[in-house]
Amino acid sequence: FQDQLRERHPKDGTVAEKLLAYNRANRDVAILCNHQRAVSKGHADQIGKIEDKVRAYKYQRMKQKKMILSLEPKLKKKRPELLEPESDLEDDWIEEHEAQLMEKERERIKAKFEKDNLKRKENKEKPMPAGELKDLLKEVDVRAKELAKERKTGVVPPTRGATVEKCNTQILKLDERIAATRLALTDKEENKQTALGTSKINYIDPRISAAW
Repeated sequence: FQDQLRERHPKDGTVAEKLLAYNRANRDVAILCNHQRAVSKGHADQIGKIEDKVRAYKYQRMKQKKMILSLEPKLKKKRPELLEPESDLEDDWIEEHEAQLMEKERERIKAKFEKDNLKRKENKEKPMPAGELKDLLKEVDVRAKELAKERKTGVVPPTRGATVEKCNTQILKLDERIAATRLALTDKEENKQTALGTSKINYIDPRISAAW
């Protein structure tokens, strides 16, 4: 295990890259000791959720790129990568994802409204009228229409306070999240038939892991 760690150790790697290297070294030991397991029933669903997480990050990155082009249209020539479509983001998926986002926002608003009114009741204050909740939900409907327009035109208006610099910073953060999540996906897929815990607990000296 120690030799495998030494060979696989990415000196300047990210935490996610180092974790993948550690688990790969652990897997080699587990395979050597024949610590196999059946693929779990929920594996495919777990992989699907991770893939959707990557897509969600790509969706956010796409929005940031389009926002930059709205702020500085001249960058179309200087930064052609801003025009490149994100992979795995089909129109149907985007529409469904945005519908889910809007539904989550509606649920969040309803939950907060109920919580605030419950607190008011406990404090013997007058509850907020149902009309106020209705107005808040209307704002979500307006946002849903704006998203539909963005899908149709391909233009994403900049949010309040947005700048090219801020969008660039967000893109870099999303790049890191996408890379880390992809590594987690690779790790999960590679270890679907290997019982890493058995070798880690019973055969690997914990001092090696701690030192590494």
